[in-house]
Amino acid sequence: MLAAMGTAQEKATAAKPVPLKPLTLSAKVSGDGKSLITDLDSEWIVSNPSSLDRYKAQLVSVHCYVDAVRGRIEILSVKAAQKDPQLRIAAQRQDSAFRR
Repeated sequence: MLAAMGTAQEKATAAKPVPLKPLTLSAKVSGDGKSLITDLDSEWIVSNPSSLDRYKAQLVSVHCYVDAVRGRIEILSVKAAQKDPQLRIAAQRQDSAFRR
């Protein structure tokens, strides 16, 4: 009986990953405001798109939790990015920052 309970707890813990640390990313908000697109054309689906309503089709800097397995992010805060022509923005799912 106890072995079955321990197995059920392990499955529940493994199914729900715990975000370790929020990250700051810079990207362009899609036209519909539901995703972020980096300069490498990687797309991140936003789990709370209402936070991007004011920033559609703009460059932004977001403080967020990243779920690299699902390709989703949860935004904690958003700022409009400075428009610097030499600024290159990149975030790839295979970056070491996302392999925690």
